[in-house]
Amino acid sequence: MSHYYPLYVNIEKRPILIFGGGNNAREKIEKLMPCGPALTIAAEKVTPSIKKLGEEGKIALIRSNGSDAQVLISRLHPLLVIIADVDADQATGIFQVCRKSGIEVHTVNNRDLSTVLLPSVIWRKHLSVAIFSQASSTAVTRIREHIERSLPSAIDSILENLEGLRKKMKEKVDFKPGQFAAIYGDIFNAALRENRILSAGEMAQIMEKYIDEAK
Repeated sequence: MSHYYPLYVNIEKRPILIFGGGNNAREKIEKLMPCGPALTIAAEKVTPSIKKLGEEGKIALIRSNGSDAQVLISRLHPLLVIIADVDADQATGIFQVCRKSGIEVHTVNNRDLSTVLLPSVIWRKHLSVAIFSQASSTAVTRIREHIERSLPSAIDSILENLEGLRKKMKEKVDFKPGQFAAIYGDIFNAALRENRILSAGEMAQIMEKYIDEAK
């Protein structure tokens, strides 16, 4: 894992090409769709759910056995190629085309044919947690479940409430460098302990000692 660096990328409206139309492709589609990419599925056969998405115009479907990978990549210029439900020889050929074209590629369950790893992600309105691991999928699932149980139920409302806090604080006093981080940390920790949004009075009380120091 030392050669991989976790990176969040805005994929909204960006082209992503998936080879294969089976259950692996379906799972990737379900995870990617909330981010709004332009998904194209290249496969000879697709699951009923993938076919339905195509009929609804939510994804593009192209009949392909993978042998036309170079043509499709040259035409679509995808940000990422995902190899999902194809046989080993096809996967190797598509991977080689991607490498020659300078396209990042992820092959399901085959790290040797991947330049990009796709994490297991915990989604919240104001928070996302990506889990990368060399462990088995079962272990990753257990790790994810543990993290989800550990997150306070009010985490989204707490984070939403603290948006714009720096601007509100600067209206009161010009804090010294580093003070905002300390104040934010104290308020955030207090909200997590209470598992709720702090009132304006409670936040003001926490800020008071820092305001006195800044004057």
